Order: sequence, then structure tokens, then C-alpha cells
Amino acid sequence: MEHQTKSDKNTVPIANANFVEKSSTTPFFVPSAIQPKLRVSPPDDPLEKEADAVADRVTAMPDVSRSQLPPFFTPAANALQRKCAHCEEEEMMQKGEDGDAMPVSRKEKTGEVTAGDNIAAALQQTKGSGAPLPENTRAHMENAIGADFSNVKIHTGTTAVQLSEQLNAHAFTYGNDIYFNQGTYSPGSQQGDKLLAHELTHVVQQNSGIQKKIQRQKKRDPEYIPFQVKVPQDYTTLEQMYRLFERVTYGKEMNLSWTCGSYCDMSKNRGQIVPFLLHKAKLDKAKGEQAEKEKQLKEDFKALPGDSQQKVNAEADKRYYEISGEHTKIKPGEKGKARTWENMRNEVLEEKKKLEELPKEIRALMGGEGTFKPGDYQQLQRIADKLKQFSPEDLAVYKMLTLRATDDLQLFEKSVDMFLARKAQLIAAMKEQQTAPKQSGPANMQEAMDSALKDLGGKDIRTMSESERYDLAAKKAWDVTKAQLEYMKDHPGETAVDFAKAATLQNTGDTFNGIGKDLQEAASGDANTWARWAGGVGAGAKLSGWMLAVGGVLYVLSWLTGVGELATIAAFMGYMLAGTVVLSTVESQLRIKAASQATTEEEFKEQVKKAGAALTNVIMAVGLLALALAIRFIAKTYFPQTVAKINGALTKFRRQVQAGINLNKVKAEFQTELTGHRENLVKAREAAKENALKSADEIEKMDTDKFIDKLESGDSDFFDLSSVKDGQKIPWKEMAKTPEGRKAIEGYRAKLVEQLRSTVLKEINATVKEQLDAIDAMMKEILQANAAKDLLKAADGYEKFMSAEEVAARGAAREKKMREDKAAEALKEFELLLKIEKIKPELLKYDPIRKYLEANPNILRSFAEHPEAIPVLEEVMNELKTLGAEKVVEKYNGRDLREVTPLTEEQRKLSGEFEKEVKAINQTKPRQQTADLDKMYADAEAATTELSKVMDEILSDPKVSKTGGRKEMRPGLKGRERAEQKVRDEYGGDASWLVDIAGGKIVFTTLEGIYQALAVIKSKFGSRIIKVKDRFADPQQSGYRDVLMSIKMSNGHIVELRLHLEQIDKVASFEHPIYEVKRVVAPDAARAAGQLTPEQHAIALSIEARVNAIFGKAIKEVTAKPAEPIKE
Repeated sequence: MEHQTKSDKNTVPIANANFVEKSSTTPFFVPSAIQPKLRVSPPDDPLEKEADAVADRVTAMPDVSRSQLPPFFTPAANALQRKCAHCEEEEMMQKGEDGDAMPVSRKEKTGEVTAGDNIAAALQQTKGSGAPLPENTRAHMENAIGADFSNVKIHTGTTAVQLSEQLNAHAFTYGNDIYFNQGTYSPGSQQGDKLLAHELTHVVQQNSGIQKKIQRQKKRDPEYIPFQVKVPQDYTTLEQMYRLFERVTYGKEMNLSWTCGSYCDMSKNRGQIVPFLLHKAKLDKAKGEQAEKEKQLKEDFKALPGDSQQKVNAEADKRYYEISGEHTKIKPGEKGKARTWENMRNEVLEEKKKLEELPKEIRALMGGEGTFKPGDYQQLQRIADKLKQFSPEDLAVYKMLTLRATDDLQLFEKSVDMFLARKAQLIAAMKEQQTAPKQSGPANMQEAMDSALKDLGGKDIRTMSESERYDLAAKKAWDVTKAQLEYMKDHPGETAVDFAKAATLQNTGDTFNGIGKDLQEAASGDANTWARWAGGVGAGAKLSGWMLAVGGVLYVLSWLTGVGELATIAAFMGYMLAGTVVLSTVESQLRIKAASQATTEEEFKEQVKKAGAALTNVIMAVGLLALALAIRFIAKTYFPQTVAKINGALTKFRRQVQAGINLNKVKAEFQTELTGHRENLVKAREAAKENALKSADEIEKMDTDKFIDKLESGDSDFFDLSSVKDGQKIPWKEMAKTPEGRKAIEGYRAKLVEQLRSTVLKEINATVKEQLDAIDAMMKEILQANAAKDLLKAADGYEKFMSAEEVAARGAAREKKMREDKAAEALKEFELLLKIEKIKPELLKYDPIRKYLEANPNILRSFAEHPEAIPVLEEVMNELKTLGAEKVVEKYNGRDLREVTPLTEEQRKLSGEFEKEVKAINQTKPRQQTADLDKMYADAEAATTELSKVMDEILSDPKVSKTGGRKEMRPGLKGRERAEQKVRDEYGGDASWLVDIAGGKIVFTTLEGIYQALAVIKSKFGSRIIKVKDRFADPQQSGYRDVLMSIKMSNGHIVELRLHLEQIDKVASFEHPIYEVKRVVAPDAARAAGQLTPEQHAIALSIEARVNAIFGKAIKEVTAKPAEPIKE
């Protein structure tokens, strides 16, 4: 039984304040006075009923840890809480000597009872002398009831039994003491726990010093001031909350020790208002220590203009409301709240002061103090702390970004995080490489380059002519480049470290030292003219390469966040790459010329090494050029804005899920929004590729002088120079006045067009595909999720994808792959160039075809890859020379040069009937069910798997298996860029006509095997074949043969299936370069229009005759029968 006063429902009771500094010397609770008068609670007492209810609930609970149960004062946590939810702070203070009697609560046996003076005396004598609750029992009851029972004492001895019998009770409670009758105290048993819980509930009700019921104290120690905080949702530890207490009270973190009372479970504190107390004396002492600082802050505030004061106060209000959870004005006498607000304003003023005191370079990078808003001070300060980790060189590089922190805080901070993450990753890679065991081969790059120059072929530089030295220098420069590329391929770790040094500006000194040496060489009167010129150009190449390396970190990282003027960054990088490509090309040529004038072997080798290194720079720069251009075209679309919108939608989605809004509705709305954004990403990809191809066409149509004008003067589109400073501009026109410079610019133009039409498109596809895949993965998880936690997990996946660490890792992987691919490609290219140089004299000696080969260098490449085709071309040229053009035309004109494949009547009948059946059902050309390339490629993946199974079934047929056929699936789907080109050039933009994205072939060594397979296909899969063309029965004009079919898979996608003859495949590889000569010498359109010269006509007919003869010979080898010409 207890006394209560009415509570004011609008009052925030200090009753909830359970936190006190451990260092406080004044006890927070006043101990109870001894009460001589006793009243025993009757069985129908409401408090008895409440105790029974709590006991029932406690015994129904599992014994779990505190972290799994709600604190006692969480709304609706238990019956006691509901009773005390409106108690005022005066309610639970124990009555004094003159007040009402202290109650005795007992769990009765039967009947009524009264307590006399003898019981009162016994209670006073035994009070506090009992045993504490066992630890496990106490923990369970504290968790279940939500109170601190550390002061509870248990009595089970003779006195307790006697008193219980006198009171006719199984047990009874007096303050903090519980007395049990004989055999009734049995914690751990269901009945024992129920009785104990009942009595512990009375302990809480009577409040004899129980900390949980501090709201019932009549008076509170006047030395304590109440505060409150609203705990942020992302807090996970008590230490975080304690630091928040200190920020609210002291204005800064103090790392003091606190007790958590009934708020020890942080999972129940998040998002809730938690009250706490602070000793007034300590608060006054802290204020005294900070008096001078606070005085200065007040003076600073008064010195601000009126509108600035209003903004500071508005921000202080906002922070006060957020941190306290309070939404009403502070009333007189609410010292804790007033102190909280003062500290919030002081915090704003201190942040302002810190920002104003930042180094000038950081302030400028962040937008300048005039643009800082009080609401952004905290984030600006956080960003500033990160920028302090930048070196002076880092800050200089970051000025390339036209974006400033105040333009978009979230994105700017993310870009800084990514920059730091990437640097940390690169530095870690360097450390790892330094400890890695050395591999075999050259000890370092320098040794690799030196080894390429050890052998000069036994030639003495001093006795060679200048032209001989030039030829040798050009050859050895390629040897040096090859040695560098091989070293890069074999030592990827070291290569990564070299790049890392550039990207992290750790070799800035080395770079500028090298530039200085180049400039000294350029100014040296002892160096030959070419060496001086090469020195000047080399300095420029190194500078642009350095700018490229350090700037590369910015653009590779920043585009993924949608940061700022991405197009401007990409334009700058493209310009730097152009400079690197051209200047390095020029330097290489000049170094070779310098070597040709060298007077000593040492000088010769030094210039050749520099020439080779410059060539390597060109190769690597071209690789990065594709990436820079891809980013540039993407940046010109809605891609960055769409990525930003996705992030915004994700933030909104997460907030709605956490708020518990209708999950199905939230899911549906989010998926609809994401679908729209996904479509925009696809549109952005297509627009970027379209613009890249358009630029390629425009640049290709420009003559060299116009191209140089564009490079020099720029424009508002592709040749945008707005981000290039005067000191960074390249003198294109001056360079073009020299043969070397002009040749280098023309080479850059060719590489640019080539990259725009190939690798740039590939990089655009890859870039957007990364985003699409991440979105698809998230949407799939969201579709399958039903619980809030699963929805949030799906969102976490995409946010991780966009995190600084993940982006940095992808950037690193892309850089690494680019270096490896370019090194491998360049080595392959190098070997091919050597082959081309070797075969060139053999092919260019023929006057009738020289101009065509020079104008189409790719044909020379084809012959270098298939030198076995050269004798065939020599036969054509010899026949032309021997007979003359008119005689050759007369010899072949009007004849069908194709030879008949010796098929049996059964074979011809089978293919003829099959073709007719298929044509009867499918009278139009095969066409896919969609024109959406994305869907077509997705369908093609599944269709390839099914096609493989179909081919296995064909080969497993007994009649086919004995013929020895073998399955050859394509190594992958048709290249996306090649497919797009075909759609554009051949299908008028309609991708549905593309039926060869996926395919495979079955190769046989006999015609019998091919037609056995065709019979099986007709029998088992005939209904799925929508096109069949037997090119053994009707060979192509060149004489090439196979059986070509289009087959529809179960998902509706059409794939290509071919039946090949191995002997035909062997000769078909070198048929290509010969036929390419025919194509350029005698184009089909000119031939059909009768516009060929006799010489062109003769070359075409002679090539066709020989190619057909080659295929006829292959057929003869298969059948042992001579091939016969097709009858007219």
C-alpha cells in the first residue's frame, strides 16, 4: 500500500533519470526511515492483484539476457510500468515518522491477519540482515521486472518462518526484505519463481530505496540538474551515448564514467529520449573553467551581423531540438535545457571559428568561408579534417575539380573519401610489393631495357652512316619497348607500384627531376640538335603524363559518385592524354633521330632507351584514352544525375522502411521508381555510344589541318578546353610545323577514331553494365524480401557497391586490367609489326596492288597473320604479268569458277527437301522476338546452354557418333560493339534481324558425317529450324562451303548452328587476306556497274579462280574424288 499524488501528464518526469556520474559523492537516494507502525495488505488489495499479474508474466518468460528485454520504463513494457507512467517526482518519496504507516505486503495463506508490535520489533531487528539474491536469479528477475534488486535481502531462517506463520503468509515483503515460510523459497522452480516475482513486485511497489522507482521520492537532492537526450538511431554502444551526455552538459566530450541504471540495453535506447542527472557543483566548476572561452564566443556572436546571428541561433535551435528530443520552448527554471541550448550555440560558433582558421588552400577548395552555412558546419569540419590528410600536391590536383564542397556536400565528401581510400589502397600495394619475393629475369625495368641494347648486331656506331644508325635506332627502340612491356607483363605488382607512385604523387619529385634533365638537355650546346629538341618535347610529355596520372585518380573515382562537373574533368583528362600520346610519339621520333647523330655507343643507347620509353608511354596512354573518352561521353548524358537520383531514392526507401510504413506499398513504389531510373541509364548508355560514333565520323572527315585547328582553339563540345589552364596548353600548331609533330598528330587522330569506334564503346557498355547489374541485384532481393530487415539488407548491398572502398577496388581492378591488357596487346602488336615489316617488301613490290595495300594497312596485318596466303597472291600477280590483264579476263570471264562438291544423290535430296520444308513454313528472314539488345544478350546466354545440349544430342546419335564429329561452341557471345555496328550498318538500326549473337558448330572430317547429322537434325529438331542453307550443294562465290542453320531455342531466341568440314576450315583462315585484296581492288558495286579497269577485273577474276581451286583441293582431299566445275 502506498500514497500517490496526482501527476501532470504534460510534465516530463525526472522519475526516468537513472544515470548518475559514478564520481558523485552525494548519495542520490535517501535511505528509508524505520517505520514502527505496520499495515498488512488484504488479499483483494489492487497491489496484490498487480503482483500476481507480474508474477504470472515473469514465470511465462524465458530466462534471457538483459539485452533481449525492454527496460522497466519503456512504454507498455509491463504492468508496473503502466501503473507508474504518470507518477510525478514527488510520488515515491518515503513518508517520515509522522506519515502513514509503511505497508507489509504478504502472499497470504488463508484468512485475515493483523500485525502487532512484536512483529514490528522483529522486522526492525532483522531488516537488512538477510542474504542477497543469487546472481542468476537476480539477473533473471531484474530483466523480467525491469528493476535493480541488488539491495534486496532474502530471509529463510527460523525468524522468517515464525513471522510468516504469524502473518499467515507463504511469504511477505517489508521494504527491501522478503521473508519466506518453510519450504517456499525455491528459485529456479516454476512455483518458487512465481512466488519470488510476486514478492519482488512488492519491493518495487514499496520503494524502499529501489533505484528504479526514483520518481516516487518526495524530494530530490537539489544538487542535481536534470538533462535529457534523444539517442540517435545509429548509436550502438553506451559509450556513444555517454559522450552525447557530455556534449549536452559540458559542451565537449570528457570521457567520464557513468552508470546506466535501467537503460543499459542500447537496442532499446535508440530513437528514445533518455533522461539523466548531473551534479550542479561539477557543472558550475566546468563552466568556470570555460568562462573565458564562453565569454569570447559571446563576443564573437555579438560581433556578427544581424542576419548571421539569426542563422546561428536557428542552427542552435535545430540542434537543441534534435539532441534533446524537445519540441517546446524552454521555460524559466529549466536549467538543464537552457544549458543544452547554450552548448549547442557555442558548438556552432566554435565550428565557425575553426572553419575560418583553416589553411587558405583548404578553405578555397571547400568553396570559401563566405559560402559556408551554419547547418553545414559539422559536415564541412569533417570534410576539412579529411582534407588535412592531403599533401600540398594532392590539394593542387584536387583543384582540377570545378566542384566545391558547398556545391554538394554529400557528393564532395564521398569523392574525398574515395580519393583517400584509393591512395591508401595504392600505398598498401606498394608496401606489399616491397616485401614480395623477387621474380626471375631482369631485376628491374632499367635492367630489362639495358638488356635489349646489349647486342647491336656487332656493328660499330662510329663507322655506320647516319641512315644506318637511324634504321638501327628505330629497330632497337622497338626492342626496348618490347622489353618494357614484357617486364610489365611478368611483374604486374611492380608495374602497379610504379603507377601507384604517380597516382599518389610519391614520385612527383622524380618526375620533375626528369623534366629538369630534359630541359637541361634541351638547353645544352653539347647535345645534337635532335637531342635538344627531344629534351624539350620530353619534358612536356612527362608533365602531361604526370598530370594524367594524378588526375586519373580523380576521374576514375569521381564519376561513380556523380560528382560535379564530370564532363569537365573527363575533358581535361582527354586533353592530357592527347598531349601524352602526341608528345611521346614526337619524342620517340626525335630520340631516334638524335641516336642517328650519336658519336658514341653510350649516347646512341641512351637516346634509343628514351625513344623506347616514349613508345611505351604512347601505348599505355592510348589505353587510358578509351576510358577517359568513355567517361566523357557518359558524363554528357543523364547518367551522373540518374545515379544521384538512385541514391536519393534509396535514402527515402530506407527511411520509410525504418519508419514502419506499409512495406508492400513502399516496395512497389521503390521498384517503380528504380525501373524508371534503370531505363534512363540504358538511354544514357545508348546516347553516349551514339555521340562517340558521331564524333568518330566527324573527326575522320576532318583533314589534318582542321583537326589541328580544333585541338588548338577548342570548341564547346568534343574539343572543350574550358578546364585547361594556359600553362597546360599544348602548342599543336607549332608542333605540326615539323614532320615529326604532324605525323604524331595524324597518328593520334587515327588512334582517336579507332578508340571511339571500338574500345570506347566497350568501356561505355562496361561502365553502365556495372550500375545495371547492381540495381538488378538489389531489385531482385527487394522483390523476394518480406521483412523490413531483409529490405534494408538489399539496400545495404547497393550502398556497399557505391562505397568508397568498393569503388576504389573497382577502379584498381580496371586500372590493373587496362595495364595488363595493353601490355599483352602491345606485345602481340609488336610481334605482328615485326612480321609486317618482314612481309612488306614481298607484297609492295607489286605495282598493281601497292597503293591498295598502303591505303589499307589491315590487309598487310592479315597477310602477316597468315603468310601462307602470300604465294597465292604471288601467283595472281605473276599471271597478270605473264598474260596481261585482257588475256586474264578472257580466260576467266563468264565462267562459274566454283567447283561442284561431290555429293551423293541421297545427300542432295536430303538437303533439298529440308530446305523446301523450312522455307514453306518460314517464308521470311529469321528475326528475333525483340529488338532490345540487352534482352537479346540475356536470352542468348540461356540459349547457348540449350544449344550445347542440342548439339550433344545430335552427336550422341549412333549414326552420327561413328563419324567422329566434334562440338565447338563459340568462345563467347558475339562482341557487343561488333553487333551494334552490324545493326547500324546492315540492319538500319533494327537489332531484331541479328540472329547470330550465339552459336556453335559441329566439325566433321567427312561429308558423310555432315549429312548424317543433317538427317538427325531434320528428324529431331526440324520444327525448330527456321532457316537452312546447304553451301556444299551451292558453294559461295569464293568456293567456301558449310551447312548454315538458324534454330529457335525454347526461350524464343534464335541461334546459329553450323555443320563444318575440317579441311575447309583449315584453308578458310588464309582465304580471308586474299579475298580482302579482291574487295579493295574490285569493289562489288563498281564491278556490278561495269566501272572496273581491265587490270582490276583481271585481279578479281584471278583471285576468285585460285581461291575456288583451294577449296576444291580441300574437297578432293576429303572424298578422294576430283572436284568438277559447276556446269553452266
